[in-house]
Amino acid sequence: MSNALAVSFLESSILSETQSVIEDASSARQLSQSVTSVERSRLTASVSSEPGGDQSSLGFICTVCSTMMGSTLMTLPWAFENAGLVAALIMITVVGVVSYYTCFIILKWGSYPNGRAQDFSALCSRHVGPWAGNMANLTSIAVCVGVLAVYHVLMASCLNNVTKSIGELAGINVTFLCCGTGNFRYLVSAAVVALLVLPMLLFVPFPGLMRVGSYGSVSVLYNAGFIVSSALYNWPSAAERSGRKVREAGDLKDFGVFFGTLGLSLFIHNLLLQMARSHSCSLTKPSVVKRDIGIAYALAMVFYIAVGAVPAVAYELGSSQYKFLVENQGQLELPQNILLSYSHDSWGAIIGQLLLMLQILVVYPIIGTLVRRQYFKFTTGNDNWGGRSTASLFIVVLVSFTTLVAAVYPKPGNVVGYVGVYTAIVYMLGLPILVHIKAKQAENPDKRSSASTVLHALIFTVMSLAFLLQFLP
Repeated sequence: MSNALAVSFLESSILSETQSVIEDASSARQLSQSVTSVERSRLTASVSSEPGGDQSSLGFICTVCSTMMGSTLMTLPWAFENAGLVAALIMITVVGVVSYYTCFIILKWGSYPNGRAQDFSALCSRHVGPWAGNMANLTSIAVCVGVLAVYHVLMASCLNNVTKSIGELAGINVTFLCCGTGNFRYLVSAAVVALLVLPMLLFVPFPGLMRVGSYGSVSVLYNAGFIVSSALYNWPSAAERSGRKVREAGDLKDFGVFFGTLGLSLFIHNLLLQMARSHSCSLTKPSVVKRDIGIAYALAMVFYIAVGAVPAVAYELGSSQYKFLVENQGQLELPQNILLSYSHDSWGAIIGQLLLMLQILVVYPIIGTLVRRQYFKFTTGNDNWGGRSTASLFIVVLVSFTTLVAAVYPKPGNVVGYVGVYTAIVYMLGLPILVHIKAKQAENPDKRSSASTVLHALIFTVMSLAFLLQFLP
């Protein structure tokens, strides 16, 4: 999940909570002062009477791609290695096609000419019922909490590793961030991260965070470039490749973990309608919007394959740059955070980890505050229910939860997989398919297609079982 996604989450929240009180353009201008220029242009477009948005096809494709891609890229090499190259390529193709199809469904029924829904939860309420809208909102909150847990693990592991690396380069044995092995190795660094993010959640205003967070794509691009280029530059020689072969397929449980990772990596469904409204052809040529979503999905999948498959294949063929894992850590597979696979004297990896920490250190409070607002809006109808004291208590509980995950379960890849399973089954598959079935029935009440219903039920069943494979014993 990227900074663009965090920005879009915030924008979506502001839109949903202020739509009922915005009566004219002056109100929109007052609200726009609290967000950045990019969000201001989108927000003004959404509440004005001007047809369509102002993004070209190229700009829209870039927005969708940057929304899908984020810090969870760091888990992809581990997922590719475990699933196997051939199996992973097949799975990412299948999930990409199905995910795009359910996006197509959302655009079909939630945008022009079938009526414009404010967001996906409103679309679910319109066609399925209020319970479906509530389910969409709850899933959105759950996804945010899961992403925050992944962020906390990534920050804690990077903080621990960077401190060790700099200590070794300086000839100092740093041990104060270490407190045991196994699942408790990041206990202290997880607590330090909590102390860093709490003040930002409680006291730092949104505009400052948003301005800094807008540069988060620098971290994503740098790390992706570093991971791929270092693997290609240090590609194993013929001697290193001797007797080794690339793993083609893992077991069913590995497949399930990979499916779960893709469930979050290819997920934009809860923001799709908001993003689609920014396209210049959203009203005049809705088919162009659908086409551009497909192009964005294809580009994102190619990007994922490069970042995930290249280092995984290089590692399996015996690349010398990964010998640090076996010689110093006794690890026989890539770590779930690929940046931990490099030796402590790799300045490229140190810079990448520092950039990653700075990126998600800013995005964490943005998403955390949004979780709080969405939760109280959903449960009480007032995003500031109970005042500052209650809001602060909620934030403390939220940070304590993500700290606990990072302290006792420092496995970002597994956490991404678990969150991705729930996200995919409910939000990527179940609700869009249900909306489609109900909308088709309402469109032609005298001609219900049992074949179409059976086909979509089959898609949901097969894909859901695939995502659940990771829970096999």
